[in-house]
Amino acid sequence: MTSGPDGTVLYLDGKPLRPDRYQDLVPETYSGQLLIGHSPSGEQGWRGIVLGLALYDRVLSAQEVAIHSRLWQENAIERLGNTRALYAFEEEPGNVIRNRAASPAPSLLVPQTFRRFRPEWLAFPHPLKHSDIRDAIVNIMGFIPFGFCLFLYLRITRSFLPRRALWCAVLIGGLTSFTIEISQVFLPTRDSSALDLINNVLGTLIGSSVMMAMHQRWYRFLGRIEDRR
Repeated sequence: MTSGPDGTVLYLDGKPLRPDRYQDLVPETYSGQLLIGHSPSGEQGWRGIVLGLALYDRVLSAQEVAIHSRLWQENAIERLGNTRALYAFEEEPGNVIRNRAASPAPSLLVPQTFRRFRPEWLAFPHPLKHSDIRDAIVNIMGFIPFGFCLFLYLRITRSFLPRRALWCAVLIGGLTSFTIEISQVFLPTRDSSALDLINNVLGTLIGSSVMMAMHQRWYRFLGRIEDRR
């Protein structure tokens, strides 16, 4: 029920069920949240097809799983035996999925919007993938102009000293990125990433440092011109 030959896992209230905890699941009296396919954190969206959901009072063998899977695909779910709850997902309109087993198991209510069971705050991807490296480059490059312009604003408009303007720009860049990453916890299609925060701060530091070096060289260049006069 919770784990098949393809490695699928059933989650209840965002917690994976272990095969030795079937006795804890009693459909007749259980009420809570059920998540199928997606991870409870909302990452790595599942792209499979849900044929239906059947709950049993025991662990199925690999042979039984294969037989029951074939029955689902042949639309012969009436031949499934020993089910404590059976949901065929055949109701097209509405948000109520009714139990078709001969048991008092409750119906399922599909929420209007998907919300993560266990959102991850500032998660760090492990292991790193090629997409993470690509995202890191984009985040660094995206915050370099931010640090560049912020340093200029603090140095010229606010008359900050170069080092103070540099570290204030980095601090502001870090706080801005932190706010963005925290807000993404509440967006199902976005991830709150500590790696993005680090890369954004690094991009701000690079942009501010480059601007500080250019700004100091520009002042030295103007000073030489004045001396020659």
